[in-house]
Amino acid sequence: MPKSEENLTVLTIQVDRLNADGLQSWIYERCGMATVQLGKPSSDRAFVEVYFEDEVEARLLGSALEEGQGLPVAYRNCPTEDWTTFWQHHFKPQAIGQRIWVCPVWEEASPPTDEYITLKVNPGLSFGTGDHFTTRFCLDVLDGICVGQAPTRILDAGSGSAIIGIAAALLGCSEVLGVEIDPVAVTHAKENIGLNNVANQVRVEEFDLTERWVEGTYPVVFANLFSHLLIDLAPQLMRTAEETLVITGIRSIEADMVGDSFAQLGAKEIRRDADHEWCGMVLDVREG
Repeated sequence: MPKSEENLTVLTIQVDRLNADGLQSWIYERCGMATVQLGKPSSDRAFVEVYFEDEVEARLLGSALEEGQGLPVAYRNCPTEDWTTFWQHHFKPQAIGQRIWVCPVWEEASPPTDEYITLKVNPGLSFGTGDHFTTRFCLDVLDGICVGQAPTRILDAGSGSAIIGIAAALLGCSEVLGVEIDPVAVTHAKENIGLNNVANQVRVEEFDLTERWVEGTYPVVFANLFSHLLIDLAPQLMRTAEETLVITGIRSIEADMVGDSFAQLGAKEIRRDADHEWCGMVLDVREG
């Protein structure tokens, strides 16, 4: 079935509440797609929704979950204007770090002080709005890195909506390369770059890091990937980062395993933060 510009196909999966976060992580790792978790606080059941532009893709994933994991699934059509309304209800402006004000494009709310840069985001269907721990962690670290003088160049691996690269540009970085495997995310990332007028500083490319690697080195590298992929790509990430490597997308229970993999290559861990589900680390990769 061809893609529709007016309707999305929503795949809804019913799951035990305790397993909902894990299912969302599995879907993003497998498909590169953001999800929405719904449910009542008093219920032991939750509903995970995935929004597809292609009905065939929705039904392929639904079949895999229903037949492979025994999870009840359902499908419905969702007009794109309903998706926009959903985000307008749930996504509100927020301050991250000491200077970053993430604001949805439909809001005109002013930041807390004049010291904040305003970063406009249209969530679309891509991953990275500032609501997830991994994105907030990267933005907070970036804010600290850019105090005084921002790095001249930054690589953002797993760039999602390009929120990290846009923030870096607004904080003074002159060149950011974002690489992202999901073509839908790349499309929305370019829209967000245009919204913030940083196209001269930020470039996002569709890129599979397991197939080829970026050229050159960067003073700071952000890698918002998943634990096994971070471990597999650790040698390349270490060679590409000149000074600081920021890694996240790590499940908290896998943090020590990931940290040890980079430590064996000579990285020095200088910061680690986590919530109940996710973890992020800042590594000093300078020799000596």
